[in-house]
Amino acid sequence: MGWDARIKRLDHADFFTRAKGTLVTVMNGQFKILHAQTPHNRPYMQKRYDVKQDSAVLKMKYYMKM
Repeated sequence: MGWDARIKRLDHADFFTRAKGTLVTVMNGQFKILHAQTPHNRPYMQKRYDVKQDSAVLKMKYYMKM
C-alpha cells in the first residue's frame, strides 16, 4: 500500500482511500487539525494550502481510469 511520493499535501486522503476495507477509519469534513507550527506565516501557509498538483494526481489516479 505505502505512500505515493507524488502527493505532498493530500497524502492522508489518498492513503486512507486506498486502505478502505483494510483499515477502520472515520472521516469528518468539519474536523480539521492544523499541523503548521506557524499559522501566521503567510508564504508557508500559501504553500501548505496549494493543493492543485496533488488534486491533479488524485484525479488521474481515481477518476481518469476509464
